[in-house]
Amino acid sequence: MFTRLTTVCILSALVTTPIAAETLKVPADFETIQAAVDAALPDDVVQVGKGTYDENVSVPEDKGGLTLQGKGAIINGGYNGPCLEVLSPGVTVTGFVLVNGTQGVSVMGDGATVTKNRVAACGGGPLKADGIFLPFNDGAINVLGDNAVISQNSIQACQLAGIFYLADTAESDTLIEKNTVLQCFDGIFAAGGILALDRNRAEQNLGNGITVRNSEIEMDGFPIAAPPGPVSLDRNQCNGNQNTGIFLDNGDQEDVPMTADKNTTNTNGIYGLIALGSGFELTNNRADENGLAGFVTDMSDSLLQKNKAQKNGGPGFALIGGQVFPPADGFGSADDNEVIGNTAKQNGNDGIYITGNGHRIEGNVCDKNLGDGIDLDGLFFFEDGPPPTFTGNEIVGNKCRKNGHEGIDNSGAGTLIADNVCIGNASLDIAGRGNQSVGFAGKGSGGNNFKTPAEDDLGVAQVLDLAPLID
Repeated sequence: MFTRLTTVCILSALVTTPIAAETLKVPADFETIQAAVDAALPDDVVQVGKGTYDENVSVPEDKGGLTLQGKGAIINGGYNGPCLEVLSPGVTVTGFVLVNGTQGVSVMGDGATVTKNRVAACGGGPLKADGIFLPFNDGAINVLGDNAVISQNSIQACQLAGIFYLADTAESDTLIEKNTVLQCFDGIFAAGGILALDRNRAEQNLGNGITVRNSEIEMDGFPIAAPPGPVSLDRNQCNGNQNTGIFLDNGDQEDVPMTADKNTTNTNGIYGLIALGSGFELTNNRADENGLAGFVTDMSDSLLQKNKAQKNGGPGFALIGGQVFPPADGFGSADDNEVIGNTAKQNGNDGIYITGNGHRIEGNVCDKNLGDGIDLDGLFFFEDGPPPTFTGNEIVGNKCRKNGHEGIDNSGAGTLIADNVCIGNASLDIAGRGNQSVGFAGKGSGGNNFKTPAEDDLGVAQVLDLAPLID
C-alpha cells in the first residue's frame, strides 16, 4: 500500500518538513497511470512497469516537476486524444512507447524534458501541406513552452510533424537533439527563442525534414509571433524527404544569427536546404542528388562557406533575390553575401547561380555542371520588363572547369572578375555582357586563366578591362 509521511514533531512543536519526493509504481501501487498521476504531488516520480495501458493520461497544472518513467511501457491512446497530455511546468516524460494517439506527447508548460520515448501511428487530424500545421496540436511530440529538452526520441509513421516546438519568449533556451523522425508528415518544426537542433535524423517524411522559422508565422488564419532568438543546427541528417531537407526562415533578423554546420541534406524531392532572410552562417553542409537544387536562398548579409552540392537536378547553389522574384513571392533582396570556398560539381544546371548586389564570390570550385560554373544573372527567371542590373559584385579566385556552358557568365555591372581559372568549358570560359565588367581580361591578364575569350553584346571576342559603360 502506498503511504506518505508528511510531518514530524520536533521539540514539542509541530514543524512541517519538506515533503520528500515519492515513487509511485504502476501497476504495483496503482492499476492505471492516471490514478498514480492523480495521487502524485509535485516532484514525485510515477514509475510504470512493462505492459500495455489503454488510456489517455493527463497531468494537470498542479503537478510541477513530476517525472513519468515508462521503462518500455506502452500507452495505447485509441485515437481518443493524446497518449500523454502535460499541463504542468518542469515535467519529465521518458521511456514510453506511445501509439495510436491523436498525439504521442502534448506539453503546454515551461521546462519540459521529453526523452527516450518511441512514438508511432499517432495523428489522424486534418493536415496542411505547406510545412505549417494546425494550431497547437501539430506534433507527435508537441511542446509549447520555454526551456525544453527534446532528446533521443524515435518517431515513425505519424500523420503529424514528428516534433513540433513553439517557444513563448525570446529568452527561451531549448535543445532538440539526437531524435529520429521517419515517415511522418514533416520531420521537425521549431520556432522561437534560442534553439539548438543537433544530430537529429529526419528522413523519408512527406514534407520537410527540419523546418525552423524565426519570423512571424501564421496558423489556421491567425498570426502567432514566435519571438526570434539565435538558432544553430549542427550535424543533422535530413535525407530522402519528399519536399526539402532543411527549411530555414530568419525573416529580417539580421542581428539574430542562424547557423547551420555539417548538416547532410541528400536525395530530397525538391531542395536540399532553403534559407530565407538575413543573418545566416551556412558552413560545411552537404546537399547531393536533390530533385531541383542543392541550396536555395534569398539571404542577405550572410556567409555561405565550404558547402558541397553535387548531382542535384538543377543548380548546386541558387541565390535568388527579390530583384528577380517580386517580394510578394516571398523572396528578399539577396545582397551583400560572402560565397566562399564552396564546391558544386555535376549538377543539372549552373554550379552557382546568383542574383543581387555586393556579393563576394571567392575560392569556389564549380566543375562539370550542365550549365555555367558561376552565373551572375537575372535573365533566367525575369519575365516582365527589362532585366535588373546587378552591381558591386566580385568573382575572385574561383575554379570553373569542364562545365556544359560558360565557366563564368557575368551579367552584372562593374563586376570585378580576377584570378579565376576557367578551362575546358563547352562554351566560353568567361563571358560578359557588353562592357559590364571591370578587371576582367584575357589569359594571364587580370590574373584570370582561360582559353576562350570574353564576348560582348554582339558575341564578338573581346578583352574587357574598362569601367562600365551602361546607359
